[in-house]
Amino acid sequence: MIEEIEINGKKIKLEDGFLKNFDDWNLNVMYFIARRENIEIDEETVELVKYVRKRFKEGKTVSKATIEFYMKRYGNLKIVAKKIKEKFPKGYKQIYKIAGIPKCGCL
Repeated sequence: MIEEIEINGKKIKLEDGFLKNFDDWNLNVMYFIARRENIEIDEETVELVKYVRKRFKEGKTVSKATIEFYMKRYGNLKIVAKKIKEKFPKGYKQIYKIAGIPKCGCL
């Protein structure tokens, strides 16, 4: 389902909660989608999302970029897995959504 939302006077399209256009993303869009997903945004989450967007543009998957980000911080895969599950209880699709990555077949 495609819906159109307005954030700061700009119309933005979402498809099933995912941003249709990668370039429409900004922090206000992230906060809007995060509220819908019941995701708490803190400084670390903002850094994660910016990192994931950068790495996605370079060809990395969201899951690999997310694990990479947390491994640099925590260095332990068990802690990383726990952290991801705590912050994103519905999995990587929530990271796709708040990072403004369009819906694709890679979920």
